[in-house]
Amino acid sequence: MSQDNSSAAPRLTAKKRRYAAGFFLGLALVWAAVWLLCHYYYYGTLYNARVALIGPEDFQSANVDLLKAERDKYVNALKGDVCSQPAMEGEDPFFTLLGEPAAPGDARLAVASRQKEALSEVIEGLALIRAKGVRADGQAFERIGAGFFVNRDTIMTNRRIVDGLGPAGSIVAASGALRQVMPAVVLAVSEPESLRDYALLKVKPDAGPPPRALKIVAEGAVADRVMAFGYPDGDYAPDSFPDPVYAMGAIGYVLTDVGSPLIGHTAETTRRYRGGPIIDRLGRVIGLETTVFLDKSPSSRRLRLALGGSDVLAFLEENYVRVD
Repeated sequence: MSQDNSSAAPRLTAKKRRYAAGFFLGLALVWAAVWLLCHYYYYGTLYNARVALIGPEDFQSANVDLLKAERDKYVNALKGDVCSQPAMEGEDPFFTLLGEPAAPGDARLAVASRQKEALSEVIEGLALIRAKGVRADGQAFERIGAGFFVNRDTIMTNRRIVDGLGPAGSIVAASGALRQVMPAVVLAVSEPESLRDYALLKVKPDAGPPPRALKIVAEGAVADRVMAFGYPDGDYAPDSFPDPVYAMGAIGYVLTDVGSPLIGHTAETTRRYRGGPIIDRLGRVIGLETTVFLDKSPSSRRLRLALGGSDVLAFLEENYVRVD
């Protein structure tokens, strides 16, 4: 009997060992599953950051979660139309003190004056683009967007506004600064298959002071404050000059390895901002608002896209357009 008990003891110990090994293996599997779920939750949206016109093999994902935190930081600082961060003495004026009161003798009054001048110059260089066309089924349509002068008789806007109008199509550009509605012809457009969304329009302003051409520079850096310019939604009379509108925001990221530089920004733009300029704090064009957006993943859907200023300049050079 004692021999049977002694032989059972090793079998019982081996069984316990197998149970223990299975228990710890199960714990390891549960831990791995939880880790993978957390990893997917926090980082899974990185793989959803796709640009509609670019294949995933050509798109280098940005750290959207990190950029979202940066975006939220600056969105909170830029709520409304007034920057909540006061300007320091000697700071560049753009985006500070829009409507913010300053006491007489305050050094910020000079900053506000310079800012007002910069805003005025940008507005003088804007143009409302109205393109009318007829579809294959005979239905007429109209597209409305924004553009800006690059020299006295050339306007840059989006290709998607003026493309595919048909033989009966027509384009006009309205300049509030010139108080003129000018017929426009397409001088050049970017390739439909590319990420680029450019169109150059030729106009003939009447005699008088020339329109103000906006200065174009490279695309800036993450966290730079920017301003997008466009026009309000609604119906316009054929000879109307609606006042431009603007939205403030900050650059969330700059992608330079996707063929054409892309700027993701937080300015709350609408469809009639497309083709309009993205302006830096010095009143310079750093990008062109476009209709290409990221997909609707929670981390990226609020970031609008603009084509970078360096590529805008390259397109102008490719088409032998003089920049004033």
